Amino acid sequence: MPYSDKVIDHHNNLLSLPPVKIYCSVLAEDAMRTAVADCQAEQSKTLPTQE
Repeated sequence: MPYSDKVIDHHNNLLSLPPVKIYCSVLAEDAMRTAVADCQAEQSKTLPTQE
């Protein structure tokens, strides 16, 4: 998924990293958010419902 220049610029302003490093940090952030969402979805499937 290509990221817009606006997203890259926003992260660059926050972190002051070279563009290649910013792109990697944006990918890492996206991967972490996806992993957390997947984990939460998996946990909600396995937890017993409380009555």
